[in-house]
Amino acid sequence: MVTATDVTKGQSVQDLVRDATREFNRVDIMVNNAGIAPEASTPKPIWETIEAEFDAVQQVNVRGVFLGCKYGGAQMMRQWRLSPDIEGQEPS
Repeated sequence: MVTATDVTKGQSVQDLVRDATREFNRVDIMVNNAGIAPEASTPKPIWETIEAEFDAVQQVNVRGVFLGCKYGGAQMMRQWRLSPDIEGQEPS
């Protein structure tokens, strides 16, 4: 499954979780691995970093993780728990 997602936008992350749930019937793990580090390719002192660049890093690296936990976690809490002896079968 491939879903384009802007991790800085709540609706986009909600759509990702919805699509994953539709595709796999549940979400059991959420890996928040999106991140940016513009200073890695163009190192410079912090006093030369523009605020917009800092804000973009915070949006992806902090807000993105928050939104993934928020919407992925909410989906996980709505699901029935898997029993260790009946993996993947909904309780009757």
